[in-house]
Amino acid sequence: MVGAGTLINLIFGLDYALSVVIVGVVMLTLLLLGGMIATTWVQIVKAVLLIGGATAMALLVLGEFGMNPLHLFGSAAEKNGGRRCSPPASSSRGIGMRSRSGSR
Repeated sequence: MVGAGTLINLIFGLDYALSVVIVGVVMLTLLLLGGMIATTWVQIVKAVLLIGGATAMALLVLGEFGMNPLHLFGSAAEKNGGRRCSPPASSSRGIGMRSRSGSR
């Protein structure tokens, strides 16, 4: 609701708190009128739109680099001063960060 409230706030210029309340009322109305089946279908549609949008964006970005991920990563490395991180190093760093956060 916070994200949708922020979006309504930006699009319509309404107060943020009012935007969140509006989104909450719309969601509650949908739930009350349509039940859990309608709510489930809304979630399914949102998931399809999210996955479709992410796929489209990935394809558009890759299209700029000839559908070659290596060209994309090479360009990113050039803009980052030529520094590259090998996949094993980045993977082990991610695993280490996850294990530390899980032990708290």
